[in-house]
Amino acid sequence: MLAGFAAYMIMLWSHSPWIVVPLAVGVSALLIWLFLFMQRSPNVLSRNKKISWFYLFLALLCLARILQVFGKL
Repeated sequence: MLAGFAAYMIMLWSHSPWIVVPLAVGVSALLIWLFLFMQRSPNVLSRNKKISWFYLFLALLCLARILQVFGKL
């Protein structure tokens, strides 16, 4: 989780597409995997399943950052 957080922060602060795109794809994949894992697991509390929807919002921010780096946003 710490590595994912560090990659997310580097992605937000970087201006180079060579850094932003791979980090954004990796972080998005991790966030989507965490969301799916939490939604499918019977051992996760329902409160935490609701909170996991925030991960999809963060994945959308990664997509927005990619578009911003390429000047589309």
